[in-house]
Amino acid sequence: MGFTISVLACAHGHKDAFLRVACLRDTGEPDLLNEAPMSGASDGRHFFVWRNTHQVKLFGRPDYKLISRTAPFYCLDVVESVNSLNVIRYEAGEKAWCINGGTTGYAELGTPPFTKDDLIASYLNYARKTHEVEDDEYDSFGLAGEALALPTGFRYHEATGLNFTALEGDLPYAKPWWKFW
Repeated sequence: MGFTISVLACAHGHKDAFLRVACLRDTGEPDLLNEAPMSGASDGRHFFVWRNTHQVKLFGRPDYKLISRTAPFYCLDVVESVNSLNVIRYEAGEKAWCINGGTTGYAELGTPPFTKDDLIASYLNYARKTHEVEDDEYDSFGLAGEALALPTGFRYHEATGLNFTALEGDLPYAKPWWKFW
């Protein structure tokens, strides 16, 4: 049985604005194994939020469009139990592009700033260095993950060396369409 997470990544310079609009506060309490409902870390270029989706609100999606009006960011969603991974880029209150991968194959929505061939080359380069592949094999799940790794260098499945600390608060949620008040 796999896990379900989201990783949000914004430019390090947008960290304070991102945390403010996302209604989050850094507690400073170490969370090196990403066990808190949400934790954050910076590599100096990007700020990452690791979100354990089974430990936070069960219904509705966070209002990522609202957050992206202040700070553009990437959102990687992983559901390993069903072999599904997608990366979405949010900018100016909208989804700029999305890449999905998993058992249903590979799909792009919108126009990412890199091609599928760029993702394949990046994936194979990484996989050869880590001895995950011996030839030019790749799967759509791993390929979709490169959509976050290529611009940020972050791979959710590897030890990052980042010092994550627990975050307090809860992301804003949009009111469901069926609520009339």
